[in-house]
Amino acid sequence: MKFPLQNVLILFLPVAATAQQPMETGVEQQQELPVFMVETELEDISFFVQTPSTSVIKLPKSVDYPSVRFLDPGPFRLLDYTSVPGSGNTGPVLRVRWYPLTEGLETFPAMEVVTDEAVYRTTPSQVLVKAPLKSSEISLQFIPEKATVYAGEPLRVDVVWRCDVASKRIRSVECYPSFLSDPEVEISVPRTTEPESAQLGLPFGGRRIIARREVRDEAPNALGIVSFPIFVRFPGPGAFTIEPARLQCAQLQQDGGPLAPYAAYYNNGLFEGVEKGVAYDIIYTESEPVEIEVLPLPEEGRSEAFSGLFMPCEVSAQIKPDEGNVGGLMDLDIIVKTPVASDFVALPPLKLQKGLRSWFKVDPGYTRTWLPDGLNFSTRIRALTTKVRSIPSLQFQVFDPVAGKYRFIETVPMPVTIQPQDGKDYFDASELLDTASNLTSREEGVWNNRGKANMHDLLEFLLTLSTKLFWPLLALGPVLFVIMLPRARESRRRELDPAYRAQRDAYHEFLRYPEGDIRKWHALKKLLAVSLDAVPGSWTVGDSTAKLADAGLDEKTIKLIRDCHRAEDTGEFSRTGKSASMPRLNDAGRTCFKVLRNVCLVVVAGLFLSAGNLRGQDWETAESEFAEALLLEPGSSEYYAAFSKAALRFEALGSAGDYPGMAWYNAGNSWFFSGEIGRAIACYKQAQVYRPFDPLIKENLKAARALAIDVVETKDRQLWLNWPVRWVALLLLVSSCVFWAVLLLYVRHRSRRLLWAGVFSATVALGLICLASYNAFLRSPAGVVIVPEVFARKGPGYTYHAAFNEPLHDGVEFELVEARDSWIQVRLPDDRTCWIPQNQAMLVDRTF
Repeated sequence: MKFPLQNVLILFLPVAATAQQPMETGVEQQQELPVFMVETELEDISFFVQTPSTSVIKLPKSVDYPSVRFLDPGPFRLLDYTSVPGSGNTGPVLRVRWYPLTEGLETFPAMEVVTDEAVYRTTPSQVLVKAPLKSSEISLQFIPEKATVYAGEPLRVDVVWRCDVASKRIRSVECYPSFLSDPEVEISVPRTTEPESAQLGLPFGGRRIIARREVRDEAPNALGIVSFPIFVRFPGPGAFTIEPARLQCAQLQQDGGPLAPYAAYYNNGLFEGVEKGVAYDIIYTESEPVEIEVLPLPEEGRSEAFSGLFMPCEVSAQIKPDEGNVGGLMDLDIIVKTPVASDFVALPPLKLQKGLRSWFKVDPGYTRTWLPDGLNFSTRIRALTTKVRSIPSLQFQVFDPVAGKYRFIETVPMPVTIQPQDGKDYFDASELLDTASNLTSREEGVWNNRGKANMHDLLEFLLTLSTKLFWPLLALGPVLFVIMLPRARESRRRELDPAYRAQRDAYHEFLRYPEGDIRKWHALKKLLAVSLDAVPGSWTVGDSTAKLADAGLDEKTIKLIRDCHRAEDTGEFSRTGKSASMPRLNDAGRTCFKVLRNVCLVVVAGLFLSAGNLRGQDWETAESEFAEALLLEPGSSEYYAAFSKAALRFEALGSAGDYPGMAWYNAGNSWFFSGEIGRAIACYKQAQVYRPFDPLIKENLKAARALAIDVVETKDRQLWLNWPVRWVALLLLVSSCVFWAVLLLYVRHRSRRLLWAGVFSATVALGLICLASYNAFLRSPAGVVIVPEVFARKGPGYTYHAAFNEPLHDGVEFELVEARDSWIQVRLPDDRTCWIPQNQAMLVDRTF
């Protein structure tokens, strides 16, 4: 709307007028400035409540730092203004943005522009302000795939906009749902896979969305149905509401230009504002609220290597090339097929994969490639040994929201052929310094408390005590000897007789429980089982009937034991769920222990006579299990499980002393094939205790160490101090025999040579005694980390800070410093110390 240009009048405002209409701060001297009436123009012809519009004020000349205000704002609010310099025949203008607060025929107020030189005023005018109309011709819906999800589970929400208005009349679409800016919600819009003919660009939440447009046959000129999916993810449990969202657009009163003169995914009429001078209405619609319940992910069954993937999901793998040299690069592609947006698809580091961790060096990151039905993760790997025959089955833990449980999905093993490189059958991963895992110390936190060890205070205390209590302490020796003699004999028998030791431990456990406690009855059954060579936990009423009489127990005790069996069965199978009521068992327990502790000697003798045959059968079983594992498909889960079973069998043979050197060596090979590098190293080191000069053990240990991830600098140590105790003991026996033989010859012949030979053999024996004492009592036990990774701590507990920025990985070797509860303090090869849980390491027994 244009206003006629008024004649320019120069007016001098009186001071009184200024007092009645005070100016804004900074224009106190306005009464001295000339006032000019200027022309204004409204760009729009349609005005809407709380919808910005623009006025253009034409100025006679350029101005610097103008100040604009409404003289009488009324139901209008000023937003902002910008100065636009003139060009050609067009003078400078001010573009002022404002919006009305109420609907109806309103008077648009005069505006005043104050500069340093003059004041410019416009004249008021009347405008018709309308309110946006809620239209039944458009609707908006948010349709979630389901109403209940788990925390971290991507939820698909379909956004559907139905519009029956002609596409040529729709402009300037706006929709800003609140959940798109909610910091508690993760949002991802997947890349469209719709054909180009069905694609349509849509402004939504400040983004450009490529949506699908469907034109209905009954309304070919209408915009139709515009839809697209959004994936949302909630990090924590709780109730979430998708609040009602408002979608509004401009509806032209007459047909405009075509909606999309270019390709649909470029700018179209939905992004464009209404042209100047075109009449239109604003229509809107609101969606309904949607309630979503978010459940917590269960902790049971969840591993540290949880992928974050949810079913439905498929994973496959490809390797290129399938032939190469040891240490050569190979490309590994992992294809994840899932309907979820690619932003929400991730895989855990491949170094956590059991098979790859042991046999391959894996690049730490992935290259992600979008696929229409998922995502392709690409990385590079190096085979570290020629024993690799396949890329093993990769296992990924996923969550099944339908069953509410975790499960594993696996890829199919892929055969490969690995040849030696430069005559070497394995590749030392520590040569890759750029990718090796180096341990860097962490500065935060404090180390654990140390025990009191002040030798001076201890000596002072002992001297004072011995002075004051000399005679009592002198008499204490023989008194303690008499008192401790029975206990010494008992301890001697417990040491020499494993069956009696197990029986005694079971009896002590029996005495710990009070009368009437069902656990006391279970302890008594365990005592009977270990006394009569039965499996603890499997003692039945039939055993009590058949064996106790033969063992010499009286009928009264046997009847009491049978009654306890029946009472236990009654309580276990009772529909009322009441626990069994047990009689007093202390007398029966003492009777059983006194009678049966002599029976166990007979049982032990029988076991000794048959031990050789049993161990032979165990060797055959272990070797057959190892051979069967070799025939399975390499890389499969059955393959690893079979080798683990054979390894445990060989470990049992080694612990029983049946050819321990070879048993531990075979156990190391079995763990090596099963991918447990830490356990393999520990078994090889245990085998070296018995066979320190075996070249095969040394070579296999070197190959296993080459597959370890961590690179820890090893300090120089005196190798002569690391001789196995058993070999030192053997040499000590030999040197002792030589000494006594030489001494006997010297007594007979009195030769100087024999004298020096005797002195030399005695010196050797003395040195071996010192060396054996050092290895047996002063040398720290060795150990190896046997879990994929563990964060070492600065103290014996998870409350202490991590000792290093990186975790310790499978295969890290150490020496034991101290054991405290379920934690051990270890010394790494570079002399740094830390604490780790005891069950995450395997110790090497160096004793006799």
